[in-house]
Amino acid sequence: MDTETVPLELKPSFAGGFALRAGHAAARHGLLVAARGEWVAAAQPWAPADALVRYLAGEPSQIATLASITIPVEEIRLDAAQHAAAVRIQTILANREPLVLYIEGPALAGRRTAVALAFEGPVLGLDLAQLSPQPSTFGEALVALRREAALRNAMPVIIGIEELWSAEGNKDPRMRLLAQHLDLADGPTVLISSWRGIDVGSRLPAVRIEWPIPDVQTRGELWQILAGVPHGHDAAAGHLAHRYPLGVGAIRRAIASLIANELGLDLYQVDLSKVVSKWIGESEKQLAKVFDAAEEGHVLLLFDEADALFGQRSTSMQGATDRYANLEVNFLLQRIERFNGIVILTTNLDASIDKALKRRLASHIVFQHPDDEERAQLWRQLLSADGAPLARDIDVRKLAQTFSKMSGAHIRNAALAAAFMTAAEGRKTIDHATVMRAARGEYISMGHVLAVSSTL
Repeated sequence: MDTETVPLELKPSFAGGFALRAGHAAARHGLLVAARGEWVAAAQPWAPADALVRYLAGEPSQIATLASITIPVEEIRLDAAQHAAAVRIQTILANREPLVLYIEGPALAGRRTAVALAFEGPVLGLDLAQLSPQPSTFGEALVALRREAALRNAMPVIIGIEELWSAEGNKDPRMRLLAQHLDLADGPTVLISSWRGIDVGSRLPAVRIEWPIPDVQTRGELWQILAGVPHGHDAAAGHLAHRYPLGVGAIRRAIASLIANELGLDLYQVDLSKVVSKWIGESEKQLAKVFDAAEEGHVLLLFDEADALFGQRSTSMQGATDRYANLEVNFLLQRIERFNGIVILTTNLDASIDKALKRRLASHIVFQHPDDEERAQLWRQLLSADGAPLARDIDVRKLAQTFSKMSGAHIRNAALAAAFMTAAEGRKTIDHATVMRAARGEYISMGHVLAVSSTL
């Protein structure tokens, strides 16, 4: 008797179960988590991860080890070699194909900023120097990076992979975890290193780009801009540029030390990766040593990104984590009150600083969001940086009014994106329509949406 082959049809729930079992992207990236218990494969229940629920509710990420990488306005200065490297980075990342992009170069030279300059979208960084060496902690951080990058359509950047290179070389178990993480990626991942030639062992294609120290002329401009040297008084900046081959981050740090020198004090910049610990009470011990040493040496203390330490205390007290975080902030408030020296706090998240700490500040300096006139001036300067050829139809006042939420860093991102678009399309001048396209993309990455009429 002839038999007829009947295709097997799965109900949607069963088909979904098998799809997730096979390694669906939502499961690989930690957006969905399997429920506990013993279940057959096709009936495995899945639940949204807490981070996914918070994202859908519009809440900001609460993962302290991850940070958005933004571009300070003054770091627009690139020399020819850096500009060429930025174009290469932009070309590679634009394909969005799975690969590993190594960016190698000296620390504090602007390597992570180069990614933010080149990528037309948000950039999310994981700094390995701020992580515990425990493999379990490292693995959790990689899952968090993969999940948050997928949620926010961000470019994942892992900074300081030389931290994984111990006396055992690539036998370090964290190297294996990193290779597995990279092999699960659906797009490019950027690895930043101050060492050349490190291979983490991923099966993905790898590209290496060297990010150089800026040339003497560019270093002089950076010294002049970051130190606020008036035009025509740049001899000292030129001397420093010739003498010290430093990148933009190192120049910024050196200028912070100059402030301390003006006061006749040494500067202690607190390295949060060295004092913050997951172990109960350990952070307080390390911070107590910092304050004690500062008092004995009569130095100025600088807490950069202070919101990481001095965040708002929780009133809900939902678990042990909230209780110990509150204890940490309480200790800091008491210790600062007893400190007889000078403490400087810097932050981009002023609203996140604990209110009780704000009341204790002797001075609170806020750099306000630019108004229409200031935004127009920023558009004018940043679009024409390095002699970029501009079409006559560019209307900076229209740009300033249309994109009213943009700060200098966002305007600089849009200006660079417009330059990249113009070069990719083979045109010789940057016109208004291209700038509007680039600005719209930056605005969307900021979480803002424009009406169609806004681009007319």
